Amino acid sequence: MSGPWYEREQPDADYVRKHQLGLWKLKVGRNQLSESTIELIEHILLIYNPDGTTGFGSYRGYASFGLDKRLSESIYRALTSKLHARTLAMKKLRRYFAPLVVHHLYKPQGISYKNVKKNTNIGKEKLSKKLI
Repeated sequence: MSGPWYEREQPDADYVRKHQLGLWKLKVGRNQLSESTIELIEHILLIYNPDGTTGFGSYRGYASFGLDKRLSESIYRALTSKLHARTLAMKKLRRYFAPLVVHHLYKPQGISYKNVKKNTNIGKEKLSKKLI
Protein backbone atom coordinates (compact mmCIF):
# COMPACT_ATOMS: atom_id res chain seq x y z
CA MET A 1 0.00 0.00 0.00
CA SER A 2 1.36 3.30 -0.95
CA GLY A 3 0.04 6.77 -0.52
CA PRO A 4 -0.44 9.06 2.42
CA TRP A 5 -1.95 7.76 5.67
CA TYR A 6 -5.13 9.81 5.29
CA GLU A 7 -5.96 7.91 2.11
CA ARG A 8 -5.17 4.46 3.59
CA GLU A 9 -6.76 4.68 7.05
CA GLN A 10 -10.36 5.29 7.89
CA PRO A 11 -11.97 7.10 10.82
CA ASP A 12 -13.59 5.06 13.56
CA ALA A 13 -17.13 5.56 14.85
CA ASP A 14 -16.00 7.59 17.88
CA TYR A 15 -14.15 10.09 15.68
CA VAL A 16 -17.16 10.44 13.38
CA ARG A 17 -19.57 10.92 16.33
CA LYS A 18 -17.40 13.66 17.84
CA HIS A 19 -17.13 15.42 14.48
CA GLN A 20 -20.86 15.14 13.82
CA LEU A 21 -21.65 16.40 17.34
CA GLY A 22 -19.69 19.56 16.59
CA LEU A 23 -21.57 20.03 13.31
CA TRP A 24 -24.98 19.48 14.93
CA LYS A 25 -24.14 21.93 17.70
CA LEU A 26 -23.61 24.57 15.03
CA LYS A 27 -26.84 23.62 13.22
CA VAL A 28 -28.97 23.75 16.38
CA GLY A 29 -27.53 27.10 17.42
CA ARG A 30 -26.22 28.46 20.69
CA ASN A 31 -29.60 29.86 21.78
CA GLN A 32 -31.29 26.46 21.88
CA LEU A 33 -28.24 24.44 22.96
CA SER A 34 -28.60 23.08 26.48
CA GLU A 35 -27.02 20.15 28.26
CA SER A 36 -30.06 17.98 27.58
CA THR A 37 -29.97 18.89 23.87
CA ILE A 38 -26.32 17.88 23.67
CA GLU A 39 -27.13 14.58 25.39
CA LEU A 40 -29.98 14.02 22.93
CA ILE A 41 -27.69 14.62 19.95
CA GLU A 42 -25.05 12.28 21.41
CA HIS A 43 -27.70 9.60 22.00
CA ILE A 44 -29.03 9.78 18.45
CA LEU A 45 -25.52 9.74 17.00
CA LEU A 46 -24.73 6.67 19.10
CA ILE A 47 -27.85 4.93 17.77
CA TYR A 48 -26.95 5.61 14.13
CA ASN A 49 -23.16 5.24 14.52
CA PRO A 50 -22.59 2.55 17.15
CA ASP A 51 -19.10 1.52 18.21
CA GLY A 52 -17.44 -0.70 15.64
CA THR A 53 -19.19 0.93 12.69
CA THR A 54 -16.97 1.30 9.65
CA GLY A 55 -17.59 2.32 6.10
CA PHE A 56 -16.94 6.02 6.39
CA GLY A 57 -14.23 5.82 3.76
CA SER A 58 -10.77 7.22 4.26
CA TYR A 59 -10.03 10.29 6.35
CA ARG A 60 -9.65 12.23 3.13
CA GLY A 61 -12.96 10.99 1.76
CA TYR A 62 -14.78 11.67 5.03
CA ALA A 63 -13.33 15.17 5.25
CA SER A 64 -14.30 15.87 1.64
CA PHE A 65 -17.76 14.31 1.46
CA GLY A 66 -18.92 13.75 5.06
CA LEU A 67 -21.46 11.12 5.98
CA ASP A 68 -23.52 9.15 3.53
CA LYS A 69 -26.55 11.23 2.54
CA ARG A 70 -29.06 8.58 3.66
CA LEU A 71 -27.44 8.27 7.08
CA SER A 72 -27.29 12.04 7.46
CA GLU A 73 -30.99 12.36 6.57
CA SER A 74 -31.93 9.63 9.03
CA ILE A 75 -30.07 11.41 11.82
CA TYR A 76 -31.73 14.71 10.84
CA ARG A 77 -35.23 13.19 10.89
CA ALA A 78 -34.67 11.51 14.26
CA LEU A 79 -33.22 14.64 15.82
CA THR A 80 -35.91 16.99 14.54
CA SER A 81 -38.71 14.67 15.65
CA LYS A 82 -37.25 14.39 19.17
CA LEU A 83 -36.72 18.16 19.42
CA HIS A 84 -40.26 18.79 18.18
CA ALA A 85 -41.69 16.35 20.73
CA ARG A 86 -39.69 18.06 23.47
CA THR A 87 -40.98 21.48 22.40
CA LEU A 88 -44.59 20.24 22.50
CA ALA A 89 -44.05 18.72 25.94
CA MET A 90 -42.65 21.99 27.29
CA LYS A 91 -45.61 23.92 25.87
CA LYS A 92 -48.03 21.54 27.61
CA LEU A 93 -46.14 21.86 30.90
CA ARG A 94 -46.21 25.65 30.71
CA ARG A 95 -49.88 25.74 29.75
CA TYR A 96 -51.34 23.15 32.13
CA PHE A 97 -48.90 22.26 34.90
CA ALA A 98 -47.27 25.59 35.80
CA PRO A 99 -50.58 27.41 36.56
CA LEU A 100 -51.63 24.50 38.77
CA VAL A 101 -48.40 24.67 40.77
CA VAL A 102 -48.60 28.45 41.12
CA HIS A 103 -52.21 28.16 42.29
CA HIS A 104 -51.34 25.65 45.01
CA LEU A 105 -48.33 27.64 46.17
CA TYR A 106 -50.04 31.02 46.40
CA LYS A 107 -53.60 30.11 47.38
CA PRO A 108 -54.64 31.19 50.90
CA GLN A 109 -52.85 28.95 53.38
CA GLY A 110 -50.51 27.75 50.64
CA ILE A 111 -46.76 27.37 51.26
CA SER A 112 -45.63 30.53 49.49
CA TYR A 113 -48.60 32.50 50.82
CA LYS A 114 -47.60 31.65 54.39
CA ASN A 115 -43.98 32.55 53.68
CA VAL A 116 -44.90 35.94 52.19
CA LYS A 117 -47.29 36.66 55.05
CA LYS A 118 -44.66 35.79 57.64
CA ASN A 119 -41.77 37.73 56.11
CA THR A 120 -43.54 40.89 54.90
CA ASN A 121 -46.07 43.40 56.15
CA ILE A 122 -48.65 42.35 53.59
CA GLY A 123 -51.97 41.60 55.24
CA LYS A 124 -51.00 42.93 58.68
CA GLU A 125 -53.30 45.50 60.19
CA LYS A 126 -50.93 47.49 62.36
CA LEU A 127 -47.30 48.36 61.94
CA SER A 128 -45.23 48.13 65.02
CA LYS A 129 -44.52 51.42 66.80
CA LYS A 130 -40.78 51.03 66.23
CA LEU A 131 -41.25 51.31 62.47
CA ILE A 132 -43.43 54.46 62.60
